[in-house]
Amino acid sequence: MSDRGSRIVKLCERVEVPHGGALRVCPAGEPAIAVVNVDGTFHALADECTHGAGSLCDGFVDRDVIVCPLHAGEFHVPSGKALDLPVTVDVRTYAVWVEGEAVMADLGRSSGHPPPE
Repeated sequence: MSDRGSRIVKLCERVEVPHGGALRVCPAGEPAIAVVNVDGTFHALADECTHGAGSLCDGFVDRDVIVCPLHAGEFHVPSGKALDLPVTVDVRTYAVWVEGEAVMADLGRSSGHPPPE
């Protein structure tokens, strides 16, 4: 997943994403993004499953894994790595941070989190 140059946007407010939950955000001119709160740490990844085009936010979060609602494919939230069939292609992740109460992202940079072993 290559970086595409800096594009910093505000995704949402921290309070909009509950612990262990996900929020679908649609920044102007960009594909939908899933903002996920894993134990108080925010992550951002492409919201569309790479297998069946389902919204990952319509699935559920189990610790640091998000499960697609269509065929139960699993992705590692911090890295976007595909973990379980039928998904075999990773989802894009974005660099994300919190400024005050705002969850911010650089849509041109990947998160940089290593995939699970």
